[in-house]
Amino acid sequence: MGVKKLFGMKDNKTKKYFALYTLIFFILFFLCFGVYLILYKKTFFRYYDGFDQHYISFMYLGKWGRSILKDIFVNHHFSIPLWNPAIGYGADIPTSLAAYLWDPFNWITLFIPAKYAEIGYAAMIIIKFYACGISYSIFALHRKHPYYSILCGAVIYTFSAVGYVGFYQSFFINPLIIFPLLILGVDILFEKKKPQLYVIMLAISFASYFYFAYMMCILVFFYCIMKICFGEKTDKNIRNILQLFIRFLLFSLLALGISAISLLPSLIVILQTDRISLSHYLPVLFDKSYYSGIVIGWTSFYNMLARDCNIGWGAIAFICVIILFVQKGKWRIKTEFILMTIGLCIPFVGHVMNGMSYTTNRWVWAYDLVVALIVTMMVPELKKVSYYQKLILMISSFLYIIVCRGYFKASGESFDTAALLILLITGLCFIFAKITEQQFRNIIVFLSCVCVVCSSFFVYSSDYYNGFNDNIDAGEAYTLVMNKGGLPLLNEVDISNGTRFDRFGIESIRNATWMYGVSGINFYISVYNNYIDQFHSAVALNTTNASSYLYSGLNRRSELEALLGVNHYFVNAGNMSKPIGFDTIEANLDVNGNELQSYKPLIDNSLFYMFDKKVSYNEFNSLNPIEKQQVLMQACVVDNKKANTTVKNLDIQPSTIKYSLMPMDGVTVNGDTVSVANDGGQLELQFDNQINSELYLYFNTINFKNGESTAYTVSAQGYDGNQKINNLSDTLSGYTWYNHMYGKKIKWLLNLGMTTESANKIIITFNNAGNYSIKDIQLFKRPIESVQRNIKKLRRVAKNVHYTGNRYKCDVEMDKSGTLFASIPYSQGWTAYDNGKKISINRTDTAFMSFDLNRGEHQIELVYRTPGLFVGTITTIIAIAIFVTICMKLKREVEDKRMR
Repeated sequence: MGVKKLFGMKDNKTKKYFALYTLIFFILFFLCFGVYLILYKKTFFRYYDGFDQHYISFMYLGKWGRSILKDIFVNHHFSIPLWNPAIGYGADIPTSLAAYLWDPFNWITLFIPAKYAEIGYAAMIIIKFYACGISYSIFALHRKHPYYSILCGAVIYTFSAVGYVGFYQSFFINPLIIFPLLILGVDILFEKKKPQLYVIMLAISFASYFYFAYMMCILVFFYCIMKICFGEKTDKNIRNILQLFIRFLLFSLLALGISAISLLPSLIVILQTDRISLSHYLPVLFDKSYYSGIVIGWTSFYNMLARDCNIGWGAIAFICVIILFVQKGKWRIKTEFILMTIGLCIPFVGHVMNGMSYTTNRWVWAYDLVVALIVTMMVPELKKVSYYQKLILMISSFLYIIVCRGYFKASGESFDTAALLILLITGLCFIFAKITEQQFRNIIVFLSCVCVVCSSFFVYSSDYYNGFNDNIDAGEAYTLVMNKGGLPLLNEVDISNGTRFDRFGIESIRNATWMYGVSGINFYISVYNNYIDQFHSAVALNTTNASSYLYSGLNRRSELEALLGVNHYFVNAGNMSKPIGFDTIEANLDVNGNELQSYKPLIDNSLFYMFDKKVSYNEFNSLNPIEKQQVLMQACVVDNKKANTTVKNLDIQPSTIKYSLMPMDGVTVNGDTVSVANDGGQLELQFDNQINSELYLYFNTINFKNGESTAYTVSAQGYDGNQKINNLSDTLSGYTWYNHMYGKKIKWLLNLGMTTESANKIIITFNNAGNYSIKDIQLFKRPIESVQRNIKKLRRVAKNVHYTGNRYKCDVEMDKSGTLFASIPYSQGWTAYDNGKKISINRTDTAFMSFDLNRGEHQIELVYRTPGLFVGTITTIIAIAIFVTICMKLKREVEDKRMR
């Protein structure tokens, strides 16, 4: 089908448009992305975020969904798993997967076995990109623009650099699909007072990811203001404006109600997190490098702040913007463009649009829509520009190139190519008027395609930015998830009692344990249990990351490993860096050429323990982390009113080691400040010989400062004299408030490990130059025999422990009244039963649960239901019923008018 036929036909033009769009889309997708993915043999997702969050969530969603369908159609039993013990310490499935579960594009995973999820994921991404152009086309067709100019806008909209985020944040493509239709819904609601499209799009946005829905609501509000201010057909009297406001408010609330089945449970979790109220660095303005990136990258590519938002629209978009501003009128689109461009340049706007959190311009998809619309509106004008306008265009083009080159120091073939295309199109504007309309249309569509292909070339070619370099190699994703981190060892050990495993020295894939259904105390999701984060902070746990929503393991802290039910410990063969008590090899396995071993404790650990004593949070919070660790092994920590003892009544062993501190080369110490020179520096701690103990190094409040540096690392190495002790070391990785992943973690307890031989020196290495403000550095020991005694004293009263279908069950025999502790994350969704009778749940040890039981035999059952899910479901059903009723009423009114 030729372009001439498409644009010349009077009938079936829309069908032919979409047919041509489909053809051009697949050609461009191949040229922009596919050729590089095939050439470099890469998947559609990178190692971090794309792999350990989105791909694994996609794969697990398929497994979860198929289990539900099998239960319904094969077993004839309706049951929805709502809790997965393998998500960190255990977590809610619907809220953890909310961004994926309510995204219809992800449902393709239901029909694809996990082994082939990589192919399904690729198909999902392609379909999403395709839907972006479809959505934009529907939006632009409603505004009755010429088909060829709509096609140009759809190409720019879909293949601009804004969409590149889809290859590492799959659900960030969704706003590009939803927002044009939402704005179209706003237009229809304004014009014809029909709410269907607006309500449906807003409801989908809230259900799939309320983060973007929040941004959309702000943008819709300002869009409505623009329509009122610039709309010629809009009645601007106060009464009409008030009616419009009430109409939009009511239909927005209706959309909220429809999405409640997903939104309400997610909000319950998110609103409890400390992350949303955490302050980050907020400058008045960005530095020059940011603005140079914006100006230069506007026609090529720029990753704004490295926070999942890119820009880059190519030369054709730049030319169209210039033409827009040299022509008279069109004040609304000009105002929208100016305001949104200013918004990209002001940190406070990014702060507000990110929910008052760290600054980021993830709302750039809205800017993409404005730019694409400008292209659609102005492309026909390129054939009509006057000689005076051509001169202004030529001057503007040269001025842009000169400013980028001279002031912003633009260089490289990417900018050179963009500049060449700008000059080429500028030159063509002088001859467009002399060619036929059909020739012009063919050329302008072709140029739009060339612009996006050139931009992607410099981003994804291995000779330049190599944007797919961090992507997983094709065909390896499933094997990595199932094998890396020693996970095949889980098939060799007994995991039937629901206890956890941990590991050390084995590189792992975050969240991979989801597919095994066993907790590896490994987590990376933005929607997280705030109590778990508070527990980590309370014991100053070094979880290998300083953010609130990412952690891995218990840092070999022997007492915590026992308390939290770790029964299997994976290490490389011969690695002695494991917790105290894990001395028996239970399995050996060669995984990808590496010999791995699983160790088990002498006495099996449990998810449930019985305690006699309960200590208040007031006392607990006043202790150092090593004292807290000992308290946790002997008592439950509960609300002050429920405490029945004090720390004085517990066996808290003295643990502080006195040391002498000696600054080494590159370090000066002045009070609480450790200043480190450019090449890094070290502190030496000397102390009396220590043997048969776990050694801990505690940084009590550490803050790092060096300009706007975002991260730092500090490592510690143990020695016997000048002899390095290989298994006596640890490293902390901290963030400053300039980092968007900052979690306000400033207290760190490093477990250097267990020493069975003499240790008398620790060298602390500060790997980043700058000033470290450290309130105190303390050195602790936990003697092996003391740790073993505490572990042995844990009262393992629970028998027949198992987890099935949202339920934990166990039998408990109490020889006296006490408190049953469960290291299962606390949530309002849990209901506890003792011999069939409902009992109270105490939030214990900050993040977990306990139950007060009397002497005797008990059958304990914990039943989980997602908090807010029932109310959200009822609200959704009612809201849908109301929405359907309104739609039917509106339909009858239209039919009545026709009858008249």
